Amino acid sequence: MKQDRGAVREKIIDGARKLFAEKGYANTSIPDLVNAAGVTRGALYFYFKSKDDLFAEVFERVLRGMFAKTLAAAAEGPTLWGRIHNGREAFLDCCSEPEAYRIVLADGRSVLSPARRREIRSRMGPVQANFVQSMVAALRQAGEVPGTLPLEPISSLMTGAFEAAAVRIAESNDKPKARREISETLDLFVSALRAYAEKFVPRSSA
Repeated sequence: MKQDRGAVREKIIDGARKLFAEKGYANTSIPDLVNAAGVTRGALYFYFKSKDDLFAEVFERVLRGMFAKTLAAAAEGPTLWGRIHNGREAFLDCCSEPEAYRIVLADGRSVLSPARRREIRSRMGPVQANFVQSMVAALRQAGEVPGTLPLEPISSLMTGAFEAAAVRIAESNDKPKARREISETLDLFVSALRAYAEKFVPRSSA
């Protein structure tokens, strides 16, 4: 009995996801991918034009999972500032996992061009595509920060800081210590933004 095409495609993706997480993109060959999925080379190329295309699919799935966890955590909290903190911590948890670190933070940046990564993010919707910018925009809309606060520069800096923090934790030999230190440092970063905002918006939702 022939397998459903969708099932075959899923087998290829599942096998590739395990290999990319364990061996990395560069050390995973087409024969490895074919053997892991239990399909022929022709079948693999029927669904994906290249190893890059298959990797992009895996990258998107892992990224979607990370966003789902981050947004779920950010939905909890009595204040917007607390929600940002919860979302950030969930993001760091995700990035500290070997699979997400290898596929999204390490290989994702070297295999996929910035334009390809942006295109993948754009398919996820505005909030998922840029969680930090969405939260900063929410702060501005709620009057927690000045309406004149430059949205994109602040969001870019915070996003870069969070991603750099995740890499630092994942690559550390003492991950619990690195996580603790990074979280404390990021708390200072966000506290500085809040203190700056309160100079112009003399109230708090806390």
